Amino acid sequence: MSADKAHLIGEGCLVGVAFVDAQGGQNSVITLLFAPVSGRVFVLFAEQLCGLVAQPMLALEERMMENDGPEELEAFICLGKGRGVSFCRRRVGEVGMEWSGEISREFLPAWAEHKFASLNFQI
Repeated sequence: MSADKAHLIGEGCLVGVAFVDAQGGQNSVITLLFAPVSGRVFVLFAEQLCGLVAQPMLALEERMMENDGPEELEAFICLGKGRGVSFCRRRVGEVGMEWSGEISREFLPAWAEHKFASLNFQI
């Protein structure tokens, strides 16, 4: 994503992964969402208005640097077979990446038949 002041995007743009099971005509979905600007991770459960929230990274406004042009931010989801899920972000122009740490496989839904990556927007 790119913006004149990326830290003002807040939680308007999120990357995520949905764990889906559609057996027996029942849809079960648990979604993990990462807001790269705020550094927060959300766990949403199907048909529930609230979920769980964690703060694995500092929000960008807490570590802003002087910048003359637009700020660009890359965000990634790492999901491997037999592994957990982790999120990372990198500010374009910086060398290193920031990692959320891994959400262990034991904490992910074992019943999920499918996993879908997603890009989500909130207004």
